Amino acid sequence: MHEVTLPFPEESHRIPSHVPVFPLEGVVLLPGEPMPLHIFEERYKLMTEAALMEGGLIAIAQVTPGQALPSAIFGLGKIVMDEKTMDGRFNLILLGMKRIRVKSFVQEKPFLRAEIEILEDSFSQTSVNVINTLSKEVYELGKQLLSTKKKGPNDVSYPDLENLPYDLLPLGMLCDLFSAALGLPSLEKQMILEESDAVGRAEKLIFTMRFELERHRSGASASTSLQ
Repeated sequence: MHEVTLPFPEESHRIPSHVPVFPLEGVVLLPGEPMPLHIFEERYKLMTEAALMEGGLIAIAQVTPGQALPSAIFGLGKIVMDEKTMDGRFNLILLGMKRIRVKSFVQEKPFLRAEIEILEDSFSQTSVNVINTLSKEVYELGKQLLSTKKKGPNDVSYPDLENLPYDLLPLGMLCDLFSAALGLPSLEKQMILEESDAVGRAEKLIFTMRFELERHRSGASASTSLQ
């Protein structure tokens, strides 16, 4: 089990305008989320070598079958742990750092490289009291859902979430951390990733968590997507 201690570190260097892109089917990386990766294809071994020489940054792009080049909003991660095996493969831990938008793809072979822009959190015009109320609801619903989630041997452990000082964390960061810890389906995670407005992100996450709690209580097997 991969364990994370909060708060997660911010990047300590300037993020370059061009980064390697790793397209993965059904995989979304949120800020603050650790992601274990096993790199074995030749082109992605080259990608990893390049990333390690350039500050350890890789963009994770969710793709669907048949999609040639991904384009949208991705998660930018930093390699925080790397191990190279005797046969040249890599075992990595990538830590989500930022939301990014791809401006253009500047390289296709042997691996994708993109020109990017960072997407910082914004806030709808609302009061501090509303933001505090949303933070508390995200925290309380998230704790309830985490208590129902069974951990597998390869899951990431978030040992501090239940004691998280939610009132001291930015609302957007709080949503990202719980979205990652709850293991939401990739569609929901992508919608959370694409929501740069922290209030809108909280409202979408609260909707999903309420539904999931009700589904758990009723024992239903249905699933939902954010609307």
